[in-house]
Parts: sequence; structure tokens; C-alpha cells
Amino acid sequence: MEDPSNPAEQPEASGCDGRGLSPDSLPAPEFQRGILSVLGAVPGVRAQSLGPFRIQTRHGDERWELRLDELFKRHRHGELTVEEAAREVQAAMRLPAARDLAAGPYPRLGRAEALHSTTLRLPCPFDPELAVFFVWELPHGHIPLTQVDLDRDHGGRWVDLLDEALAALNLRSQDTPPQSQGEGDRLVLGFVSGDGFDAARALLPELLEALQGCLTGRLHLIIPSRDLFMVLGDADPEFLAGAAAHARQLYGQAGEERISPRLYAWTGDALEAVAAPPAEAPAPATGAIPT
Repeated sequence: MEDPSNPAEQPEASGCDGRGLSPDSLPAPEFQRGILSVLGAVPGVRAQSLGPFRIQTRHGDERWELRLDELFKRHRHGELTVEEAAREVQAAMRLPAARDLAAGPYPRLGRAEALHSTTLRLPCPFDPELAVFFVWELPHGHIPLTQVDLDRDHGGRWVDLLDEALAALNLRSQDTPPQSQGEGDRLVLGFVSGDGFDAARALLPELLEALQGCLTGRLHLIIPSRDLFMVLGDADPEFLAGAAAHARQLYGQAGEERISPRLYAWTGDALEAVAAPPAEAPAPATGAIPT
């Protein structure tokens, strides 16, 4: 019998000698080190790692804590270089040379359990499983705000940040008309712009009230993923049931961008989660709902 304690007698695993598993050789740490290197070359900027996808930067008397998750996803998919990502970090820091690159802050919706503990958030007003968080929009992605941003830019006042973010999203939505399909009781209106803020438009009561005026029956909403906001009336219960089933299907396919499988109804003042009406048969109308 071979002695398992003798490494010389152990067979080598094909194609794996352990050296490729060193953390320093993995793409995420390499990306983060690259960001820190570029930032360290900017006059007056000091930067250090706080852990995976977390860095702290200083410029003068101001301090930032930034998460790099979304930038790394785009880097991993070949959508931006380390240098471009570092420039977006500078934009999030509001440095003069890159300040014009950042827009916002804007609100986003996410599943509460999926957000990092350092991400600044508020409870979602219509679903306890969701949270409202805030981001800077940059040319290649979003950077979430932290408590440091709230204290530095808004004196710790939540209401000021929320009002500013909702006003920014409302203004943005005025320049982005909803898409439509169908007519009458089967009219569907929605936002599928892919800007990362489609589902967050559920936080805009003025928008919901305006869309209500276009529908027959009470407005119902589905937001299965970050990039899908869809409303329809309840005058046709079978069509509504099909929409609810469609939302559950899309939620299951949305991966990291999933938001909610639930159906919400507009009361005139707020959204509330409601049960979908039963359908006697699979609703043929679900195909009319944009995906």
C-alpha cells in the first residue's frame, strides 16, 4: 500500500499544481491592485484596500469607501480596462479631472440579502424583502454609496439624499418614454431601457399615477429583474394572471439581477403586494409582454 504521507508517491492532479490557485494570480485581486496603482499615481490621492472589492481613498481632508464589484464584472467581460475603471473611481470621488463623468446619485432596488453590509440602503416602502440603495452612474457601471458618502455630502441626512436621488430619477424618466404593447384591457406599458434603473422607477409615485391613467382597471406592476418594469390593468383577470406567471418565470432566469417574483398593485397612494388571480388555462397573452 502506498504511504499517503509521502508526497513523492502521490500522483499529480492533471493540469493543476496548486500554483494557479494563489490569490495573487486570480483576476479580482489583480484588478483591485491595478486600480490602487493607478489611483496612487494621481496627485494628492491616497488609496488602500479594505478587503475584496473594497477600497478606501483620500483626497485632501475628504475620505471615500468604494465598492468595485460592478466595475469588476464589466472588466471581467472585457467591457472596460483597469485604467478606465480607475477613472470612474475618480469620478465617484468627484475629483475635478473626472467629475463630469459621474451622474446622480440615483436610487436602485435590490434584494436586501444580496447587498453588501457596507452598501448604504433604506427599506423598500412596498416590499420588506427589497431595499433601496444609491449609486453614482458612470460610463461603464455604477458605484454604490456608503455611509461615508452620506455623512460627507449630506451631513448624515437621509431625507436629503433620498429627495435628491428620486428627483434625479424622475427627471431621467421624463426623458425616457415607456414602451407599449397591446391595447384596451391588454395594454402593457413598461421600461426596459437597460440603464440599471428600470425597476427603481417603481419608487416614483408621480410616474405610477400617470401610467394608471393609461390603463383600464387598477394598475398592477411586475419588476422581476433590475432592467424590467412593466404595468398593466386588471380589467382582464386572465391576462393579469399570465403577467404574474411571466414575472415568476423571468425572476427565476434573472440571476444576480433578480428583484421580485411578486405582483404589486397601485392603491393611488402606494404599491402593495397582491396575489395573482387564478387562471383557468395558461394565458396566451404572456407573449405580448415585452421581456
